[in-house]
Amino acid sequence: MFKKFTSIVFSLLLVALFANNIAQADVDIEKVRATLPKLLGANNAGTEFVFGFHPCWEEYGANNALRIYVSSPVQTQVSLTIPYFSEEPYLIKTTKPNDIIEFVLAPAVGQPYTRGAGGQTSTLKPTQVWPGRGIIIKADAPIIAYGVTRYQYTSDGFLAVPTHALSKTYIISAYRETANFQAQSLTPYADIIGVFDKTRVTFHIGGNNATTVRTIDDKKWRPYDVLRADLNRGDFWLIASEGPQSDIGGSYVTANKPIAVLSGSHCAYIPTSVSACDFIIEQELPVIAWGKKYHVTNIVDRKKASVIRMFAKEPNTIWGYAK
Repeated sequence: MFKKFTSIVFSLLLVALFANNIAQADVDIEKVRATLPKLLGANNAGTEFVFGFHPCWEEYGANNALRIYVSSPVQTQVSLTIPYFSEEPYLIKTTKPNDIIEFVLAPAVGQPYTRGAGGQTSTLKPTQVWPGRGIIIKADAPIIAYGVTRYQYTSDGFLAVPTHALSKTYIISAYRETANFQAQSLTPYADIIGVFDKTRVTFHIGGNNATTVRTIDDKKWRPYDVLRADLNRGDFWLIASEGPQSDIGGSYVTANKPIAVLSGSHCAYIPTSVSACDFIIEQELPVIAWGKKYHVTNIVDRKKASVIRMFAKEPNTIWGYAK
């Protein structure tokens, strides 16, 4: 079954690659050869996943939990490991064919730290590496995994990207700070998790004039500054943007080995004029998986249009849209 599926994916990729170049005078076959292995790996089924959860607005005493949903067409054993606690699996479960199993983690277990409710600036930790606080999912057969932060008043989730589809270059798409950053911070986050030992990561700070990243040595960094960190497998580099209307969207991340990258907000007002915030988290796709054309659809029963953020991989990119 999986061989047949792979054959279909391979055929579709070849069609897409050559169709994209058909109008050009020459097809760069060497470029196709170089890109194809990475594109073939860019799917959402795999036997290993590495990711993490940044802190959410948390009302204590409620039934708050981080939930990881796993599905497979076959029966297979799935383990969840958090290296901070042990190199041995924290939880082990077995899938049922074409069904869903659920791993449930307390916030204090599945996040590097918790901030409680209210988004007070005093609860915001400086940017730092949290050793071993990433989550590693492994299975004997291919699975699909979803991560969900499910709290009393807010929740969000993401489709997990398997490690074979990860890469070394990303652009952060986090939403900007929507609180005044006096008594309250709703904090844009970038989450970078090591997949391999001895990974060197470089973070080129993007954003706007209000963006400030405060590191554990109390030094403050601004757009165009560069941060660096060394990660081992499962280490979690949690980067927070501080300041009113601050933003780390557009920050450029590179590494010498594949890494997992997520982004989002502790809680955000969307639109900014509506003072009821919601948690945001999404796993970023590496730029190798980006394209040039996207379809944006309306959301059923939504009264106003969605907020769309666009980021360019290359300088001098010209963009447009059509209804």
